[in-house]
Amino acid sequence: MASESTAKVVQEKAPSAVPKDRRYVGSKETFAYILDDIAQSFNIGKYDDVFKMNILKIDLVLQSITNGIISVWDIINDIFLAAIVDKTRTR
Repeated sequence: MASESTAKVVQEKAPSAVPKDRRYVGSKETFAYILDDIAQSFNIGKYDDVFKMNILKIDLVLQSITNGIISVWDIINDIFLAAIVDKTRTR
């Protein structure tokens, strides 16, 4: 009996590292991510290049160069931002 009561006291005093009811992403953000996933599954951006070429009259070569530059910038930017986030200390 003494060991059972000691175990209960130890369990009650041990604080948990992370609260169980804490949400790191709010409801609005979760809903936005779900909507974004649904929109991507509908292939809304599938005809983006055709729209730019036919409606906006932007040459396909210029679109390709722009997309390449944006992709390279995204790679470089992701590396630096990841380093910043990794070094950031929060509670």
